This record gives sequence, structure tokens and C-alpha cells, in this order.
Amino acid sequence: MKTIKQWVVLAILVLTSTAAFSQAGIRVGVNLANQNYKVLDESLETNSIVGLNAALVYNIAVSDLFSVQPELHFIQKGSQLEIPILGDFKTTLNYLELAVAAKFNIVNFGEANKVYAAVTPSAGYLMSGTSKFGDESEPIEFDDDSNRMDFGIGLGAGVQFGGFFVDIRYNIGFANLSNLEDESVKNNGILIGLGYMF
Repeated sequence: MKTIKQWVVLAILVLTSTAAFSQAGIRVGVNLANQNYKVLDESLETNSIVGLNAALVYNIAVSDLFSVQPELHFIQKGSQLEIPILGDFKTTLNYLELAVAAKFNIVNFGEANKVYAAVTPSAGYLMSGTSKFGDESEPIEFDDDSNRMDFGIGLGAGVQFGGFFVDIRYNIGFANLSNLEDESVKNNGILIGLGYMF
């Protein structure tokens, strides 16, 4: 049985070896957000909005071909719905989201350049939101019955040149944001980001 001292030494060795193959970074970009909106099993046509997306990332290289990248995001989601005669109704939702990207290096070229694909499960918490009808905008009030958790998965690819990288993802939301009977609202979006690994 290992003593506490042996466990501490082992933990330090693991953390030290991991740090040698890891990089922290930042990622900024936009989310071309939309929502799948269904009422009584009928889909409503919605339009995309442009939301902000900023993240802290930490890439851990498992091998030359595979790495794991935890990410902490601020991301705006939502959609715009055209209501005949009355006008446009726009919803912007602000999420704090934790994602973990599984990154697969497809092509390595040069010393630190690569093309990669990524699968990124995520879980987010809805912090706040605004609704805009015409020219009037107001904050959304959430009650205790509101579903503020969102779960999804992102599929994407990117290119890294040295410390800089650019990527694109398609995010698919699984959680129903509505608690109303016979109504379903699910987030989706296309994330485009530019980042730098330190």
C-alpha cells in the first residue's frame, strides 16, 4: 500500500509531466447562433443572430496525434423570429459554458503547424438574457422553473500555425430550454474563432 508521501510524489510527477506537454491559451470569435423551435410538433423558421464568444483553453497533448483541451467559454446564443405584421423578436442568451475538446491531428507540417479535427461535448449555464421586440430591448427574467442548463456537442476542424490557430465548429444542443408543454427550443450555432497558445 502506498503511503501518503508516495502518493504526493506520484501526483507531482504526473502534474510535472503533463505540464511539459500542455499549453494555455485564449480564443475569441463569434457564434452564428440559432435555435430549433417547435410548437405542437410544428417547426418555426428562425433566423440566426451574431453572438460573442470568448474562451480560456488549456491543451494537454496525450500523443503526437491526440490531445485533450478543456475550455471555459462565455458564449451568446439565441435566435430571431419574424412575426408577421408585428415585426422581429430577437432573443440573446448569455451562457457560461465548460467544454472539453478531443482533438485529432490530421496533418502535421513544419515544427508546430497542424490541421486537426475536434469533437467537443459541452455543458452551459444560462446567466442572463435580453429580448428585443422592434426597437425595445429588456432583460429576461428567469423563474425557478426555467431550464437554465444546456448540453450539447460540437463538431469542427482547425489549423494551427505556431502559437496561432483558427477553427470552426458546428454546435448541436440537446437540452430543451422550454418548460412549456408541447414546446421545444434547442440551441445550435456555428462558432468561428481565432486563438493563441502561450
